[in-house]
Amino acid sequence: MKKDKSKELLVKFKNDLFKVGYKSCRTEQKNNETSYTTFIEYSFKKAIEYLNLYSVIGGDVFVQDAEVETHKGIQSNAELDDLFSTYCQLVGCHRPFTDLFSMLHEELLLSGKRGEGLGRFYSPPSFADGIVELMPIKNSYKTVGDICSGTGSLKLAGLKRLATENPDALGCLSIVLTDIDELACKVAFIQIAVNMIVNRTQIGSVKMFRCNLITEWRTAGTLMVRYKAPDSVIRRALKARRVKTFNEVIARVKGGYQAPTNALATC
Repeated sequence: MKKDKSKELLVKFKNDLFKVGYKSCRTEQKNNETSYTTFIEYSFKKAIEYLNLYSVIGGDVFVQDAEVETHKGIQSNAELDDLFSTYCQLVGCHRPFTDLFSMLHEELLLSGKRGEGLGRFYSPPSFADGIVELMPIKNSYKTVGDICSGTGSLKLAGLKRLATENPDALGCLSIVLTDIDELACKVAFIQIAVNMIVNRTQIGSVKMFRCNLITEWRTAGTLMVRYKAPDSVIRRALKARRVKTFNEVIARVKGGYQAPTNALATC
């Protein structure tokens, strides 16, 4: 049933998406590109607005000055609000952190253009899932990065697995993403942010840098957006890590004994 609903929502999403900007372009291809770009810009603003709501419990959002100015010029739009709502429903019909945009992004903006000179060919979600299965991430509590993140396919695959096998780890995970393509940066951040919002989960911190990693890394002004989870979320995740580690040690030493969940309550 959930799979059928997902297919219906995907069809609705694409149909509604390609209606956006219909009167502004002459060709179908150009219309589709403009529709997609318009939706991403609008959704980037919406995702940041929703993340800012976490400020009441200690969440923190930083947005590059240039993007703040851009957002001032984006007016509320009922059509795009409905489309964003459909996207959120689509996210809710899939496993947390499922990549829904990479192939659509490549199909609309890159296919047939040979990466437009930047060599932009994104990892298919199925390939990203396979790569992640080979990685020892089950007990990851650390900073992870992607220096050519594109629309986030590899990191989303890792988050999807982590959310299933060790969800407590998300709260003290720090993600650092970098790409030279501004729109791809926004897509990657949207996918992670909307999954946090829809699935009511938190990642310790997410940083999105827009720059040429070779020539501009650590240059002022390259941090496009950053989200930091409330300290209470990070503390809870760290406490869960200590309990998990304690139980694993006890299990190995005493042949499977499980310490009570409040074993480290005073830590």
